[in-house]
Amino acid sequence: MSVLSAKAGFLAAVTSAVVLFSLSAPLSAQGFDRGEELYNNHCKECHEALAHTRHGSKVSSIQDIRSWVGSWSAHSRLDWTGEEINDVANYLNDRFYHFTDKP
Repeated sequence: MSVLSAKAGFLAAVTSAVVLFSLSAPLSAQGFDRGEELYNNHCKECHEALAHTRHGSKVSSIQDIRSWVGSWSAHSRLDWTGEEINDVANYLNDRFYHFTDKP
């Protein structure tokens, strides 16, 4: 491969990355919340708001929320990453629980 074609390939890759980044910017500008979307797509069907606001809750910290989300991720064979579990746990905490022990 010539130096000229290598430079052209590099330029094309950089241009593609810039275009993809600029197209994804409107999503973050609109307040996209991955934790909320994961919850809505995989959990909400069985766990409506009542599951998080009922008397006798089984969680007392953000770590408890993470543990439950991780357990259900494994039980449901979602195989979420630690980051995805944290995103869902933080969404649930912000939306329902309001614990202050975030990392």
